[in-house]
Amino acid sequence: MRQRTLFGILTNSTNQLWFCISLIVLRVVVGFSILFFGLVRIADWSVVSDLSKQALFHDWFQQIFAGSFLEALLPWVMVVCGVCLIGGMFVRPASAILIIVNLFVYAWMFNSGVWVSNELLLIICLLVFLSGGVGHTLGLDYFLYSYAKERTWVTKVLVG
Repeated sequence: MRQRTLFGILTNSTNQLWFCISLIVLRVVVGFSILFFGLVRIADWSVVSDLSKQALFHDWFQQIFAGSFLEALLPWVMVVCGVCLIGGMFVRPASAILIIVNLFVYAWMFNSGVWVSNELLLIICLLVFLSGGVGHTLGLDYFLYSYAKERTWVTKVLVG
């Protein structure tokens, strides 16, 4: 018997059809946003070009992160995780990775005059996706979970 998740509780308390449609649209929009963020930064990009003067850990980003392999890896992580969100495949692990990545993005694009930034809204959306079941609604997680031979905790974390 499958345990109830936060997603299951929310869908039972609302109109299930409209909730699922809005969640699918939100997942795809967030996925495209992250995908385009990564695609724009693949070619010739440096964190110094986006670095804000008020950034948290400004010196660390400028001296250490700017020349490391993480700077080249970051756009590719965004592209792969964006494609996963669009297709509804591995939504939980992609959301967890993207929360960490968006915390870095928020740190180097920090603006003290803005109360709510795009990165914070993305993190809130990704926390909803992390609750589980989002990839099962018109996504590939449903097929991956149904074709899994053994449904262990690893399967539930990856595609649950």
